[in-house]
Amino acid sequence: MTKQEEIREGIDKIIKEWIRSNYPIGKETFCDLVKRIQVFEDSQDVVIKVERELPPIAVVSGDEWSLKQCRWTQEAMLKAGFVAVESLVG
Repeated sequence: MTKQEEIREGIDKIIKEWIRSNYPIGKETFCDLVKRIQVFEDSQDVVIKVERELPPIAVVSGDEWSLKQCRWTQEAMLKAGFVAVESLVG
């Protein structure tokens, strides 16, 4: 079983348990369910890849050539694997 399958099964189990325990009158809110899933995912070392700006590159001069070099440097960072991640539970 892959890690993704384990995580899917874990989330499915949490949701099914939540539905059983909250039917017909809910004791927990939907936000409680989301929190339980987040705690489970955090325990499985799941992270979310988030969008964020690349770090600024120092520009020595404002000419077109310097700006192009800065863009090329940032593109190289992306190709090299620059990513931003956030923990699910903070």
